[in-house]
Amino acid sequence: MKIPFDSICLAAVADDLRPWVGAQVQRIVQPAEDRLVLRLYRGQEIGLMLCWGAESARAHRVEGRYGSILSTTFLMEVRRRLADARLVAVAQRGRDRVLDLDFVNDLGAHRLTAELMGKHANVMLLDGDGVVVAAAKWVGPRQSRRPILAGQRYAPPPFAPRPPLDRMGPDDDPNAFEGTSPFLRKYLEAGGADARATLHQALKNGIWTPVQVPGAGVYPLSVACLGLSERPVDQFGATLEIEWAVREAEADVHRLRTGLLAQLNRVRLAREVALGELDQASEAARRAGELQQRGDLVLAYQAMIPPGADRVEVWDYTGNPVTIELRPDLSAVENAERWFARARRAKDGFQTVTEQSIRIGEDLDEVRRTIQHVELAETPLELVPLRQVAESRRWLFSNAVVPADKKDRPYEGHAIREVMAPGGWRVLYGDNATSNDYLTLRVARPSDLWLHVRGGPSAHVVIPTQNQPDKVPPEVIRFAAEIAVRQSSSKHSSWVSVDITQRRYVRRPKGAAPGVAVYTHERTVQVELKSP
Repeated sequence: MKIPFDSICLAAVADDLRPWVGAQVQRIVQPAEDRLVLRLYRGQEIGLMLCWGAESARAHRVEGRYGSILSTTFLMEVRRRLADARLVAVAQRGRDRVLDLDFVNDLGAHRLTAELMGKHANVMLLDGDGVVVAAAKWVGPRQSRRPILAGQRYAPPPFAPRPPLDRMGPDDDPNAFEGTSPFLRKYLEAGGADARATLHQALKNGIWTPVQVPGAGVYPLSVACLGLSERPVDQFGATLEIEWAVREAEADVHRLRTGLLAQLNRVRLAREVALGELDQASEAARRAGELQQRGDLVLAYQAMIPPGADRVEVWDYTGNPVTIELRPDLSAVENAERWFARARRAKDGFQTVTEQSIRIGEDLDEVRRTIQHVELAETPLELVPLRQVAESRRWLFSNAVVPADKKDRPYEGHAIREVMAPGGWRVLYGDNATSNDYLTLRVARPSDLWLHVRGGPSAHVVIPTQNQPDKVPPEVIRFAAEIAVRQSSSKHSSWVSVDITQRRYVRRPKGAAPGVAVYTHERTVQVELKSP
C-alpha cells in the first residue's frame, strides 16, 4: 500500500506554511519539467515545492537546494511577476487538493494556484483580477470542458459542490464531503469514532501528528488503525521530501529497467530465431550430398520416368529403394536440375552457417546474462553500466516491434534475417519481395546503409548505423555485400557489382510491386565470391 498525497496531506502542508506568511521570495527555480521550487526568506530560508506530475502531484516544504535545470516560459513569467514579492496568504480551497498562495510586490497582487489532482494537476499564476497569465500546462477547449488559456479568467475545477470534511458528523457518510480520498475512507472505516474525532481536531486546530510508514509513505495522522507499522516524525514536509525522493528513485529504476528489458528481450528473441534458422540451414547443408544424389538418380533413371509423373521409385548406389518427388510439369532433366539447385543452395549457405552460429550463440549468452543483471538491479547507478554494455554491443538499436499476436517472431512475422558481421555489427536482409519491402520501408532508418546487387534482382540488405554511416568498417560493408550477392541471381558469378547508399535515398516507385526499389547517391563495390 502506498500512502497518497491527498487533501489531508495538503491541509497539513498549508498549516505548515502559514507561519511563513510575510516571507519574501528569494529565488524561483524549475528543477524538473513537472515542478517548481520557491525559496522564501523570513529570518531564515525555506523552500516550497509545487509538483504537478500525474503520479506525483504534491506541495510541501523542502530542505534541499535545487538548481534550475529547465528554463521554460512558465518559469520566466513566474520569476518576472513574483520577483521580491511577499507571501501574504496561504489557503487550501475548501478541503479540495487546491492550494492558493497569494503574493504582493510592486507589480501588484498575484496568486499561484496549485491544483494537485492526478493527471489533471497544474500550477497557474493569476493576476490581481484572477486572469491566468502563466500556466505549467495550457489546456485547449478540445482537451477539456474547462480550458486554461492565457488572458482568460481562472475558473475552478468543475466539481459538484460538497461541504468540506470539517462539517462531517459522527454518523455522516465521508463520501458526501469534499476532501475524502479512498485512503482516508479506509482510515475512517478502520478507526471509527476515534479516527473521526482525531481528524476533526486536526482540521480545526492545525495540530498534526505526522508518521512515516516504511515502504508506504508519510501521513499527517497516525495510521496504526490500518494495521500499518509507523514511526512518528517531527517535520511533515521534510519527511515528505525524503519519502518522495525515494519513491521517485524507485519509479526511475522501474522505468529504466522496464525500457532496457524490453529492448534486450527483443534482441534475445531475434538471436533465438536466428539460431533456429541457422540450425535449419546447417541441417540443409549436411543434406547437400543427399540432394545432389537425388538429382543424379533422376538423370540415371530418366528413361523410366513417364511424362507428368509426380514421383519415381528407384534404387540408390547402395541398393536401397528411394522415392524421389518430382514436379509433374517439368521434364526429368529439369527435375534433376531442381535437385541440383537445392544442393548448391545448401552448399552455398554452409560457408557462413558455422561462423554465424558461433557469433550469434555467444551474443545470445551475453544478452541473457545482461538481462539477468538488469532484473536484479536496484538503483540507477547499477543500470547505467548495463545500459552502456548494451549500447556498446549495439543491442539497443532495434526497429522491430513484436505485436501481441506474433510474439514468436520479430519484425511482425516478416522473413527478415539478421546475421552478425565482424565486430558485432548487425546486418539484416529480406528473404522475399514482401520482406525486402518491409525491411527497407519500415525497419531501416534514413542513415542506415542499404545494399543491392547492381542491375539485377537481389535481397535488400541493411546495415543499422546508429546515425553514423561513416563509421561502418570496410569489412562489415564487404560482409553485407557478399550477403547481397549470395541472395541474388548472380551468386554463381565470379565478380558482382553491389551498390551501397543510405536508406534515405531509396524509394519504391508509385504503383510498383513490393520489393522494387530505385535509389540514388550510390557507390559501388566489386565482390568476388570464393567457390564453395
